Amino acid sequence: MKEQDGEFQQALGASYELVPRVSVGVELVHEFGFPNWRDEGKIRNLFVGANFAIRHGSWFVTMTALAQATQTASEPDVQVRTIFGIGL
Repeated sequence: MKEQDGEFQQALGASYELVPRVSVGVELVHEFGFPNWRDEGKIRNLFVGANFAIRHGSWFVTMTALAQATQTASEPDVQVRTIFGIGL
């Protein structure tokens, strides 16, 4: 039988522009886990960390390192995310 899980995430962040092309900031991610699409386990996870962004012309790169602030054993202690973007 194939297990199907759901997840809902909310993210909030703030950044400060150091120079016109470089920003640093903080990010918070709140996750709701739904094993087998049910909320019976009341799984809630919170991750918090720093972000760093570089912009040049029409592209940007943002990197975020998030540490788990909750004690959910099945979740990673640290997440690293990278976002690449191009404006058209």
